[in-house]
Amino acid sequence: MTIEHTGSPKMTSDIGNRSFSILVIEDVRMIYDVIERTLSDLDVDYVFAQDGLAAIEDLEDPTKAVPDLIILDLALPLVDGWEVLRRVRADTRTQNVPVLIITAHGQSGLERELMSLGANAFLDKPFRPKALRAAVYELLGVEAPQ
Repeated sequence: MTIEHTGSPKMTSDIGNRSFSILVIEDVRMIYDVIERTLSDLDVDYVFAQDGLAAIEDLEDPTKAVPDLIILDLALPLVDGWEVLRRVRADTRTQNVPVLIITAHGQSGLERELMSLGANAFLDKPFRPKALRAAVYELLGVEAPQ
């Protein structure tokens, strides 16, 4: 199980000097790196979990801050993204945290099912960086730079 905390390469944000915390639950490091580069203009503290169990443990730890956003893959080792989403929505600390699902296992009706379980947005892999940026900015409630 791996949890990695990384800080933003920027000291201040271009969007109102607000810092954000994003938990990225993704077992492929390359995808995490793409997410981090795509959102490089945000002042973000990233927490990277490579499996669902590590993510759940991190989210349920009362000594740790609740993230502003969760980016969640569905196909994860140890505990899948479906169960992580269920646990996030069942926990009073995290039930209102926006969740963006990213998955390579898109199929008909999947998005609707995930939204009914509490996901806030959905992107198929491979996703376009522009679509990721738009979804993240919307879920964080900030205006994207022009």
